[in-house]
Amino acid sequence: MQGMQGGNGDGGARRGRWIPWIFVASFVVLTIIQGVMIWFAIESFSGLTAEDAYERGITYNRTIEAKDAEVALGWQVTLEWQVDKSAPGKGRLALQVLDRLGQPLQGAEVAATLRRPVGPETATPVTLTPGAPGTYGASLQLPLRGQWDVDLDIATAHSTDHLTDRIFAP
Repeated sequence: MQGMQGGNGDGGARRGRWIPWIFVASFVVLTIIQGVMIWFAIESFSGLTAEDAYERGITYNRTIEAKDAEVALGWQVTLEWQVDKSAPGKGRLALQVLDRLGQPLQGAEVAATLRRPVGPETATPVTLTPGAPGTYGASLQLPLRGQWDVDLDIATAHSTDHLTDRIFAP
């Protein structure tokens, strides 16, 4: 009887030897996968979000002061993309600007630059023309459908305002 019990014990020990190697192999596979993902991430991203990032960092305090001055103006700005169903990406950029007292802001010069938030750099400059009091607009055909960041510069004889908004062109 003792011989039979010894034989069964040795076979069970031999069958269980491969279990620790499964853990080792799974960690090796995970390490390889993570290494490949890191390599793809490094190769596909240049690391730059702006061409002039260093200069922008140096002038950061001036940027904060300018933004505080813009907030002090108290202008109420509403931007809207009015879709023209005749063609994809076609529409009208409509802007309404009210002063601190809620009165239409007249006599301003409004320039906009539309950029895609992702993908290749596609800057589309646009000048918005005055319409009804306090409203400005421009009809345009965007080269691509999707999301666009609109950088607006609104200037009067005494003040300027810069803001960014996002539109979606179906």
